[in-house]
Amino acid sequence: MLRIFAVITVFFFSFSAFSQEKIQWIGIEKAFENQSKQPRFMFIDLYTDWCGWCKVMDRSTFVEDTVSKFFKNRYYNVKFNAESTDTFRIMGNQFKYVEEYRMNELALSLFNGQSASFPSFVVLGPGLEYLGIIQGYQKSDEFIGNLVMIEQRYIEMLEKKKLEEAEKSKK
Repeated sequence: MLRIFAVITVFFFSFSAFSQEKIQWIGIEKAFENQSKQPRFMFIDLYTDWCGWCKVMDRSTFVEDTVSKFFKNRYYNVKFNAESTDTFRIMGNQFKYVEEYRMNELALSLFNGQSASFPSFVVLGPGLEYLGIIQGYQKSDEFIGNLVMIEQRYIEMLEKKKLEEAEKSKK
């Protein structure tokens, strides 16, 4: 009887582990292609193979249901190895590996002048506006809180823009 209970318990936990939602990661070129068809926020995880905290994020924060549910149908989610030696073609631009920096030009541009540290997470708006960067390891609640703040600043920016346009049209 104990063996049957053990088998059922293992089966139940195995099934529940498979039923968890996971973040749907796509390639950077595919994300930009999708963005042109159906605009969304874009989340880009800039990582390196040697980054220990990047691996911790993958094993902890990114596997939590609250995080995957937050991203679902809201973001295009990209994992991008900042040290990739591949060449990427995005929106008519070509991004190559730069030996001097030991980094891909795309990663360099996504850091937007900030120092490169890993992990780093870049958020782009639905119109591909650069909305911000989050750097360093984040627990899920802190991580989602930072993303919500970035989204809120974006909404405030849109509201301000609408008000300015309304003022201009009155003149």
